[in-house]
Amino acid sequence: MLLVQLNKLVSIVYQYNIEAQKNIIALGFLQEGLLRKHHLDTNNKFVDIYYNGLLREEFYNNQKLRRIFKRLLKRDITSSSNTAAKLRFNTPKALQFKNFLQQIYNDHNT
Repeated sequence: MLLVQLNKLVSIVYQYNIEAQKNIIALGFLQEGLLRKHHLDTNNKFVDIYYNGLLREEFYNNQKLRRIFKRLLKRDITSSSNTAAKLRFNTPKALQFKNFLQQIYNDHNT
């Protein structure tokens, strides 16, 4: 079993995706930066990118994420007494989430 100790989650959002940026902030991420005219979009225009972060301790103390994970995975993974290694994927949605993460991992390592 692979155990990865993460210190920070990051989110990168394009300037025109205002709803996504609002949702990320509502989840407890902090906007840490604005990369001005950083990405050339499909219309050949440069767009700004918001750079957001959520530290490990913020993740463990985040009540909103705790409720979301309890609903989706049927358990609290934001508790510091729980680790990712203890997470059991035993519900259909959790298995789907696990398969999604595995596919990302596989795509990244091929």
